[in-house]
Amino acid sequence: MDKEVEIMLNHLDVQAHGVRYVGIYGIGGSGKTTLAKTLFNQLSVHFDGCSFLAQIRESSKHGLEHLQRRLKRDLLPKDSRAISDTDVGIKVLKESCRDKKVLIVLDDVDKKEQIESLAGSSTWYSSGSRIIITTRDISVLAVEQEQSKDGSGKKSIELLEMKEMNFEQALQLFSRHAFKMDYPPIEFLDLAKGAISVIGRLPLALEVIGSHLCGKHKEAWEDNRSMLVRIPRDNIHETLLISYEALKFRTKEIFLDIACLPTNINLKNAIYMWESCGFRPEIGMNELISKSIIKVMDGNELWMHDHLRDLGREIICMENITDFGKHSRLWDRKEAWNILEGKEATNLNLKRLAILDLSGSDINEQGWSKMEVRTT
Repeated sequence: MDKEVEIMLNHLDVQAHGVRYVGIYGIGGSGKTTLAKTLFNQLSVHFDGCSFLAQIRESSKHGLEHLQRRLKRDLLPKDSRAISDTDVGIKVLKESCRDKKVLIVLDDVDKKEQIESLAGSSTWYSSGSRIIITTRDISVLAVEQEQSKDGSGKKSIELLEMKEMNFEQALQLFSRHAFKMDYPPIEFLDLAKGAISVIGRLPLALEVIGSHLCGKHKEAWEDNRSMLVRIPRDNIHETLLISYEALKFRTKEIFLDIACLPTNINLKNAIYMWESCGFRPEIGMNELISKSIIKVMDGNELWMHDHLRDLGREIICMENITDFGKHSRLWDRKEAWNILEGKEATNLNLKRLAILDLSGSDINEQGWSKMEVRTT
């Protein structure tokens, strides 16, 4: 990834004037977010304000104004103005940030309107600002010489494609997770090369499968290779499922919980939730971290790659494909309301359930002023 970092640093050139947009595109699991996070950590000291908005594709399901509030909170922590809808959010960002040199990462974007609502024009931010965008879909970056949403300026985006690693790079990354060193021990060299030839060179698969094999004897390597060779190389979920199946029962439960939690949830809040249920999660969390299934990011936030999150949700959906009410977990708000209000067939036995609907509130700005309480 050193080569990609160097290319991006040249594109961004923090000493240059003007506002620059740089897009990183490629298939899921290719290392786009890792590259963006590396750049963010390396460059943030050069800016007046910084914001890393992770997993926008997932987070935008709660509304673009939700993302705008997060961006304002990062860039304008003392600004008390509320953002009630997307248009108000655009107005607040334009008026308040035009004199601020900012670094913004928009991670995992899948729609143009997400960019337009968060960094729609180069006139929104001061000269020297840099906006990094990661996406699987290059078409959302096709904005060169397009007029911005509000007609106040144009922008062009420099592009970098995250391509498949070469074999030596893949071997090094795999070895770091499987052997905690840059190269396999000589007695495992052929096994390591064979594993890479089977699973491919996507960083996510290399990290997760390498961590899964760490410390295992040769017979276990051969057994896992036999399973992997039956899976089509482009079926990343089936590959990752091998690591999931090897987890302890309680660790599997924690994994499925995290897959359904909001993105960027604070680790302490998640631990409070588990402890309030009489469950001590430390061992399971450590196992997930050591196997590269989750990461704890800056600010103590839990992070799970969307391929792994989708795998967890798929496992839950397979618990009962006809009745959502029999799923062990619900993450879609509308789905949950339909079940709780009796609009979906279910055999749930609910005596009395108190529900706090915080979807329309912004606790950090508005306290509990918009909280809605329902009972069923």
